[in-house]
Amino acid sequence: MNRRLHKYLESGALWPLMALLIAVSLWFGVKAGGGGLLRNEHAPNGIVSLELAGSAEAAAKIVKSWNRPAPYEKSEETDEEVKSTLLDVARESIIYDYFFILFYTVTLALGCLISADIIDARHETLKRLGMVRIGWALIYAQVLVAAMDATENVALWNMLQGSGASFWPTLARWCAMIKFGLIATSLLYMLLVFIIWIGESYKRRPFAVMTGQRLGGPPRIK
Repeated sequence: MNRRLHKYLESGALWPLMALLIAVSLWFGVKAGGGGLLRNEHAPNGIVSLELAGSAEAAAKIVKSWNRPAPYEKSEETDEEVKSTLLDVARESIIYDYFFILFYTVTLALGCLISADIIDARHETLKRLGMVRIGWALIYAQVLVAAMDATENVALWNMLQGSGASFWPTLARWCAMIKFGLIATSLLYMLLVFIIWIGESYKRRPFAVMTGQRLGGPPRIK
């Protein structure tokens, strides 16, 4: 791995950026989920239930269940109650989701980059097993994740607009499955490296305490 990149990843300036990306991603994630307003007996997981509906009949039931008034909100300009339906909330959630896509894919890519760098710098055995290459593959895979999520949103929008074509639920389901599969793989990769990192810190703790070495950091060579 490039030494300059490795040096930047080892710097303390990276962690505030990572924390900011996670915080912004979570905020947009809540908005993209409709703030919990879209959950009901037909859509127990909110907008995700529509993503995985898979058939025109199932999608129609979910969309119909959202064709009712949403909780009133106050307009910031007129201070009057704004009337809308849950379908409007669902459409708004799709708009927020495009921002969510940008932030969560960047966050996942950065997390995989940090994980690959840890393996590259400290674990020759795992490096020989191809774990660094897997990390880089997952970094580039976030482009596919973003493409799948954006395509899925197009399908969701058409369903919310009342399209009864079976093509859209099928497209949304396949895109969602690919997206969730890649996200889960990325998270498992980062979790594995995190467990290894924690194990290293624990093993080196007595030595680190005596020498003042930062836990989880590379061993000091005098």
